[in-house]
Amino acid sequence: MGRGSDRAYGTLTGSGSVCVAHTNAPKGPEVAEPLHVDFPGMTAASTRLNTLGEHAGRAADLADDADPDWYTWGLPGLALAPLYWSKAEELHEHLGRISAVLTSHATRIDACAANYHLSETDNADTMRQIRARIDGGTWEG
Repeated sequence: MGRGSDRAYGTLTGSGSVCVAHTNAPKGPEVAEPLHVDFPGMTAASTRLNTLGEHAGRAADLADDADPDWYTWGLPGLALAPLYWSKAEELHEHLGRISAVLTSHATRIDACAANYHLSETDNADTMRQIRARIDGGTWEG
């Protein structure tokens, strides 16, 4: 449905790899807002998430490079090293996941936009065919 359509109501959200339209169609005399998907906004969000994912990946790499060797602290480090390394491993794991999560969300947004655009195109084609049929044309599909 197009931007000016009065047939679809609600909002579009991404859940996993699937786009879901949440309808709030009018119940009674009130009129709900038409369903609208901001494609440029989705593209901007996806691009920004990919950029943040790249930065997070670089931060994780820097954190790996910044880890000191076990002997850096000398004799006092023998007591502190196990505590440091147990926390450092957890930190590195989380930093690595941040990058993956950000890029995964960007991929979901791209898939959601593509699926909605395809659905929009299919609906518009079907409506044109119905209109042609009503106007006396022949069915093309």
